Amino acid sequence: MRQGPEILRHGETRLGSPWGEWRVVHYADRGLHYRYLALIRGEIPPEGEVLLRLHRRCAAGELLRAGSCGCGERLEAALAALAQAGAGVLLYLDLPENPGMAAAGGGCPLSRPDPHLAEAAAALLRDLGVKTVRLLTDPEEPAPPPLPGLAVAGRVPLVREASLFPGSTALHGRLADLPGTARRFRHRQGRPLVTLTYAQSLDGSIAARPGHPLAISGPASQTFTHALRAVHNAILVGIGTVLADNPALTVRLVPGPHPRPVIMDTRLRLPAYARLLREGRRQPVVATSDQASPERQQELEDLGALVLRLPVGPNGGIHLPALLNRLAELGVTALMVEGGAQVITSFLNSRLVDQVVVTVAPILVGGVRVLDGYLPAAERRFPRLEGVSYYQVGEDLVLWGSPCWS
Repeated sequence: MRQGPEILRHGETRLGSPWGEWRVVHYADRGLHYRYLALIRGEIPPEGEVLLRLHRRCAAGELLRAGSCGCGERLEAALAALAQAGAGVLLYLDLPENPGMAAAGGGCPLSRPDPHLAEAAAALLRDLGVKTVRLLTDPEEPAPPPLPGLAVAGRVPLVREASLFPGSTALHGRLADLPGTARRFRHRQGRPLVTLTYAQSLDGSIAARPGHPLAISGPASQTFTHALRAVHNAILVGIGTVLADNPALTVRLVPGPHPRPVIMDTRLRLPAYARLLREGRRQPVVATSDQASPERQQELEDLGALVLRLPVGPNGGIHLPALLNRLAELGVTALMVEGGAQVITSFLNSRLVDQVVVTVAPILVGGVRVLDGYLPAAERRFPRLEGVSYYQVGEDLVLWGSPCWS
């Protein structure tokens, strides 16, 4: 298959690594003088932004760690960032270089101007179906060249440290594995994998008083929460959370795609000023009852929302199995449920939670508890977590496990 005037696709394989499994597409120019690899993590969306790292081969920096160019560290940091984001592309570009330059401290070969770089990268991305990218760049590098025919939506800083937040290797590995686990789960169960997550104080409070949000977790665990968002392709909150906090529900602190927002709103109270309607390219999904106002539905659709009319469940809220089925039809494989208390309780009561991730901060609040009422429990056997792992993230403790209902 011809890829532009010079570059051809030569094959494809899958490659395991310390950063998980990658799909690798091999390209070369017509004379086989230069070779290129596209390392693909996750799925490339037909529309939307793709996290991209351009990396030019540097034998001295990657193999020998010679000189001060830092190419080997940048390559490893980029692979770790893309794996943590759950999706993205690293282009490994084999272009002419002087092997002695990096060894002598002459800087990363990516920093030396080469008109073929942008042309080659753009050709590979077009073949992969990429239209819009977010560039993963090291602030110490010169700005990468424009990519002909592609839109650059923004840049994400490449963090050269081993991780974007302090935590164990096992925790980072669990994040990297989640997208694949979710795809297999949906294939088996026919619905998205549901992760229930929230932050609480030592006494179990998620806010000081109703309707008033409180930042409970520390900076490191907030970054972890954004990393967790980045490996889910949808995030769900109740209308109470939107009215109280007006959240953006984006990934700002780590590289990665923004999850699609889902709002449970039986009476269509979502205001026109909501950031979920005003910011970003993600079309929000508003789940409402079949009795909601048609006029309000039209107003929200005019603002860009997708309104799903769903039956009402036995507790008077949205019928959650019907909602999960519709989200699966929309391509959602991993759904992150962030709250508030009524939403969390509804998912637990419906036994539609597959894993729970709780951040416990070392503070005492004495405020709003995480559960809105008691969970039904036959013979007083309350649900508990099994297979629980504990991770220290900054000053906070993260618990990760799966609910056992019996």
